[in-house]
Amino acid sequence: MQTRIMKQTNFMKKITLLACTLLIAISAWADELPVNHIELTDAERQLVKSNNVFAFNLFRKARGDKNSIMSPLSITYALGMLNNGAAGQTQQEICDVLGFGDAGADGINQFCRKLLTKAPTLDQETTAEIANTIYVNKSTGYELQQGFIDKAKEFYDAKPEALEFFDEERTVEIINDWGNEHTHGMIPKVLDILL
Repeated sequence: MQTRIMKQTNFMKKITLLACTLLIAISAWADELPVNHIELTDAERQLVKSNNVFAFNLFRKARGDKNSIMSPLSITYALGMLNNGAAGQTQQEICDVLGFGDAGADGINQFCRKLLTKAPTLDQETTAEIANTIYVNKSTGYELQQGFIDKAKEFYDAKPEALEFFDEERTVEIINDWGNEHTHGMIPKVLDILL
C-alpha cells in the first residue's frame, strides 16, 4: 500500500512538474506575441468604466429566455452618432445613458474615434473591423444636415444616407448589400423586411 502511494505521489510530482513546465513555456510564448495597448487619459479611463456599466445594464435589461447576441460597443457608436443630431435635454440623456455624463457629443465622438482606430491594432493575430452607417427615412420630411454627415464621417467612418423607406424592397437591398460588404459576406442578409 505504501509503495502504491509513493508511486502515485511520484506520478503526481511528474504531472505537476510537466504542468509547470508547460505553463512556463506558454507564458514565454505569450510574451513573444505582439501586444499593443491603447493609451488612455484618466478621463478616457473613466469613460471606459462608465460605458462598461452601460454595457452590463444593457445586458441585464435585454436578457430573456432566448439566446441573443448584441454589441454594447455598436450601440455606443450608434447613440454617439445619433447624439450629433440631438440637442439640449435629448443630447444630455444620451450622454447619461451611455455613462458619459458631461463629456458631451464631442467627448463621445473623440472617444469612439479613438476606439475605432486603435482597437484593430491591439492584436496582430486577430482581425478586428468596425463598420458604422446610418440610414434615415427620407419620407419623414427630415433632411440630413451637412454638419451631422461630416461628424459621422470624421469620427465613425460612416456615410449617412436618406432612403425612401416606403420602397421597402430597394431599402432592404441597400442595407443588406452594406452588411454583406462590411462583413466580407459573413452576414449577407441583415433584414428580411422593414418594421
